[in-house]
Amino acid sequence: MKRFLCLICALALAVAGCGTLPRSGAVKEVSPSPTRDGSISLGAAPPVVGASPEQIVQGFLLAAAAGIDGEFAVARQFLTNSAAEHWNPRSQVRVYPDNQNVDPTEKQTAPSGDEADEGEDPGEEESPTPSAAPSGRVVLTVSLSSIGTLDDRGQYVESSSDAVINTEFTLEQNERDEWRIAALDDGTIMSEHFFAQSFVRTPLYFLDNSSHYAITDLRWYPRSTFTASTLQGLFAGPADWLKDAAHSAIPRGTQLNGAPAIDGTKMSVDLTAEILTEDASIQALAVAQIQKTLTTAGSEIQTVEVTAMGTPLDATSGSELEAFPFGSYPVAALTQGNPGYIENDRAIPAISRRAAELVDFRRLAVSYADESPLYAGLSMDGTTISAVAAATDAVTTLIRGTSLLEPSVDHFDWTWTSESTNPGSVSVASASGQLVTLTSPWLRSAKIRDIRVSREGGRLAVLAETGGTIHLYVAAIVRDGANTPVGLGEPIEVGQRLSDATSMAWISSTELAVLGRTVSGADTSIYAISIGGPMSRITNPFAGTVRLTAGRGPQSIVVVTESGTAASRNGGAWRTIASGVEDVAFPG
Repeated sequence: MKRFLCLICALALAVAGCGTLPRSGAVKEVSPSPTRDGSISLGAAPPVVGASPEQIVQGFLLAAAAGIDGEFAVARQFLTNSAAEHWNPRSQVRVYPDNQNVDPTEKQTAPSGDEADEGEDPGEEESPTPSAAPSGRVVLTVSLSSIGTLDDRGQYVESSSDAVINTEFTLEQNERDEWRIAALDDGTIMSEHFFAQSFVRTPLYFLDNSSHYAITDLRWYPRSTFTASTLQGLFAGPADWLKDAAHSAIPRGTQLNGAPAIDGTKMSVDLTAEILTEDASIQALAVAQIQKTLTTAGSEIQTVEVTAMGTPLDATSGSELEAFPFGSYPVAALTQGNPGYIENDRAIPAISRRAAELVDFRRLAVSYADESPLYAGLSMDGTTISAVAAATDAVTTLIRGTSLLEPSVDHFDWTWTSESTNPGSVSVASASGQLVTLTSPWLRSAKIRDIRVSREGGRLAVLAETGGTIHLYVAAIVRDGANTPVGLGEPIEVGQRLSDATSMAWISSTELAVLGRTVSGADTSIYAISIGGPMSRITNPFAGTVRLTAGRGPQSIVVVTESGTAASRNGGAWRTIASGVEDVAFPG
């Protein structure tokens, strides 16, 4: 707490005329409730008399960052009346690293012909102080490294490692000769720790095609308006890129009927009347969406009672929505081309000798069946994906190609793959061999390194290289009433800070574990790539790691080396769990 108070004092000094904005790492000391609206307010002071243009810009940026918790009243005092009226602070939030200071500099403009002819004596030095400008007008620029940008719907886009925030402020002197900002970009700019203190990581839960699983749409909402913003986001429906895979049971037009009430760990939410005309099963799904969303965002809220115009909604006919359907599974392993599983630090065959004679895999995937799963494998020559059923030893050829990727098996037993040099499509086959080709023009000519279907089956992650640049795409999977894949939506890109990557696996409903690096030539690490948030580093890989798989969470990651050693995480260290294996796989 002492460090936090020192920080606030330093922030006030910055507004009053300090040369640079202080770094804000100490804000981490605060642990506010993520769901108590208005539980924290980062204060800022108004402009002081005689402040220079640089001090006005610095003070404004601080006040604007603190203003997320309110109506930006202090921040607007740094603006002219016209600018204050037209500035839209909530259009976007641009985030920069904590280790950078904000140092406004005067924009240099080329003089006109007359000014050049009548220029000053070259022996005289021009004053570097913008406030000394005789015209009463000056333009300052701010340039910062960019971590990411949040839009007005709460959707976060990570920046590439070389991205820069460049913004200009035009300042004018008012009738009291005080500097004020007359022109500026909409939105706010803040450090990553200000962002962490001001916004709550908020998964919104929508329904998959079957209405049996939840598809997660990650958002970030102001802490001061968390509950209302979260529910409004849920009412508005999934992000555009997810709409082909996700839907909501909450009727269009639904709004809050008054502010939600909190009593200890219980929240009461009253809706407008639209949902009262729906049948009990739809009401139950809508309640499940609301309850799961409000109790998941790092919240102390444990129960949510949902009513409409005071009338309790039927929640008894619904089941709990599962956003990450993953149980307890052994690690599947490939040994001498045959599928098996790891038990007691060795690989155990999973199929009979007769079936083993029919398959010779170099890469492996496994289905989600608790008993007698389906093993899908890539042939040694890379031209065929086949499946062998552990229960019957039946071997089925699923997909033929030229240079196929290792497969991924979804929750509905569809096996996914792609040509490594992509023709603009993805191939999918059912366990019985029904083949579907999904057109994906956005992949044409890309060199595909890995593909993975999310646990609930609604999203496809694709690791691709185009023109020497790594891209990690996530696209919605469109399915028909029988859960047959029929299309892919337009993707979003995540993990923009990666410079190289080779292998990935889903570790949560919003995160992928990725083996890669962020700087060319640097050591490889394992990263958590967020679908709608900033990435983070998990750990160093086991020596010699070439591929990874994962179950639930970063502690579940298992890797395999080129020499055939499989290792799992054991706290902060790695432990060898098998030798002599060519590949490892959890379901997915």
